[in-house]
Amino acid sequence: MLRLFQAFLTLGTMILSSLALKTLQPSERSGNIFLLVFLAMLSSTVLLRESLEPLPETGLGFSVALVAYLLFRRFRRDWVQDILLGLTVALMIGFRPVAFILALPVFIALPERTAGRSAASIWRWVLLAGAVLIPLLMSAGDDTDIRPAVLTTAAIIAVSALAGFVNDVVKGNWRIWRGYLLISASALIAAYLLYPHYFKYFDDLMAQIDKYHTQVENPIGSLEGVLWNLLVSVGYLAVAFPGPFSLVGILVAVPFLFKTKPGPLSRKLSLLLLGLLPYVLTVCRNDNLQPRYLISIMPVFFIISALGLMFAVRYSRLSWLLLLPLSLSMFQLGEAMTIVPASAGMPAVLRELSHMPPQPVTVLSFGSCTPDYYQESDPVFYPVAPYIPPVYHVASPEQATYCVSFRDLPPGFEPIVQYGYIDEETNLHIRTLLAHLHGRDRQITPP
Repeated sequence: MLRLFQAFLTLGTMILSSLALKTLQPSERSGNIFLLVFLAMLSSTVLLRESLEPLPETGLGFSVALVAYLLFRRFRRDWVQDILLGLTVALMIGFRPVAFILALPVFIALPERTAGRSAASIWRWVLLAGAVLIPLLMSAGDDTDIRPAVLTTAAIIAVSALAGFVNDVVKGNWRIWRGYLLISASALIAAYLLYPHYFKYFDDLMAQIDKYHTQVENPIGSLEGVLWNLLVSVGYLAVAFPGPFSLVGILVAVPFLFKTKPGPLSRKLSLLLLGLLPYVLTVCRNDNLQPRYLISIMPVFFIISALGLMFAVRYSRLSWLLLLPLSLSMFQLGEAMTIVPASAGMPAVLRELSHMPPQPVTVLSFGSCTPDYYQESDPVFYPVAPYIPPVYHVASPEQATYCVSFRDLPPGFEPIVQYGYIDEETNLHIRTLLAHLHGRDRQITPP
């Protein structure tokens, strides 16, 4: 059932990305646009694998595609757009509480709907600069106290917002601020109604976020490290994740979009990409870069890719050459289909354990099912996921009959079932996709 829901979100992402591109290219036939977006997304085997995992990245990608569509589309009534954007922000928070960072493009692009200049159109750059600075500050080493600098940055953003609001109200030009307020209010109200535990256990939620980002994750400790991770992340977003066919579309689109005199099309996409930069930097701030978090913003790159493919078909007589990268992508897709049925590593392993006779089990490595990662005695817990005792008896490796491991095995264990996958070439690990179930001291044949 969960996989079906993930597949539904992926299909929704495809439809919303097509609608967003249709608003950018209204003269293009809808069927052609959907086909190009479909092929661009089908080129990404990473997206296919991730869409079958019980992880929030698929839902966040759906939300980002919805934001792009709502920002690109023109509404007769501004308040309708504002409320829909607020509900989308609440949806992001539902998939992951800290995903409100992905809402930043809304505040960066919203002033574009008014022709005249206002303080809001200037303040958005203060907001963007502060949002970029904060993850850079958070990348400092553990021995650096960043709280004063972070609080000062937040204070500058807040004071400049108040000054800009007062200035525009006095001049009678405060439509954008009204939109900001309506988006924020609708997002908060929807989040409170849909996820009341976020508010009931707000202190615990903040404590968990602080613990994760200060104790579990290690800051990279230097600006050079962040920039290197940023370069690697761009490689993932533009090359590794899209796949060969989608990559060709991106390469074709860039010269068309970012030429000497950019037009409205490139401006809309540029503002969207700029708004996503703080999220990417937040992913890059740790020494253990986790590329899977970047999958959430891939819909924007699929839109750009489909746009480039559209240009290639429309303006080039050599568009038939696209058959080469398309064939390569289909080959990779076929190869991925042999791996996908074995994905969803941790749920599959736990399902396998439920069929085994009751035996002591040990779970090694870091993961959501690791006993010492999430326990009833832990004072910091996830407010919407109450502690559930394991369905198996946890034991040390010396006493266990079965062992679940993401990496190396303890002595004496032999593999009997393997789920998930690992890409050895890029060293890309998708969460819980490398899991082994092992038997100890005797031959065990799983049913």
